Amino acid sequence: MVPSDLVLEVLEAFRIEPGPTPLTPTIGYTVRALLDRLGESGEVDESRLAALEWAFLPLLEHQGGPTYLYRELQRSHEFFNLLLSFAYPLEGKSSRDVTPDERARAERAYDVLHRWHLIPGRQVDGTLDPELLTAWVRQAREIATRDGRREIADLRIGQILASAPPGSDGIFPHSAVREILENAESSEMEGGFETAVLNSRGMYTKDPSTGGDQERALAKKYGAFADALVAESPRTAAALRRLEAHYLAWASREDSEAEMRHDHF
Repeated sequence: MVPSDLVLEVLEAFRIEPGPTPLTPTIGYTVRALLDRLGESGEVDESRLAALEWAFLPLLEHQGGPTYLYRELQRSHEFFNLLLSFAYPLEGKSSRDVTPDERARAERAYDVLHRWHLIPGRQVDGTLDPELLTAWVRQAREIATRDGRREIADLRIGQILASAPPGSDGIFPHSAVREILENAESSEMEGGFETAVLNSRGMYTKDPSTGGDQERALAKKYGAFADALVAESPRTAAALRRLEAHYLAWASREDSEAEMRHDHF
């Protein structure tokens, strides 16, 4: 069997930078298999595997996407801010000053951040370590503030906070997330959180004749969470209340459409 260090050396020698991909997509299968082999060996630092996934990302699109990139984001607030700097150049930089390679790199970074759902502090057993999450958020915000990207960082942080499990009390979001939202006092973070919760519903099916029943059930769920948190976590409760209002409005639209279909047929 070929030694892991030789496989790693070959992959690093053929890494590609953002821009037109010089290799055919069929090579993606081989790259994915080699990366998985290196990961399973336990002989290679996952940060190096993440760097390789970044380099070969266009080839991994149809091979399940990256694995170690998301884990690196989960571990490293520095890497999070690096991708932010790629995806969101500072305001005032003219689009005429952006090269095609920089644009490709920005698109790649944006896509990784958009697809990332591994919240920092999440353990193998599914529990959340509040200290790890809080430290990651604090340090990420400090760097983003220094670099002039606090607002977009807060938006992205809010989105990943929506991936948290419920707390030990059964209330969503986890108590660590509630504390972060309360202390941050950031409308961008709250907005990112709300958007990600709405998007987490994903694809769904329903009987058109039931109108907004599903949406009312969701509104009831988030409304109950808001009721439980209004005293101790008012900003979090307000975000949940906005989710409740969104689903109630959605339910009303679904009711109207169901009634129109009924009248038409």
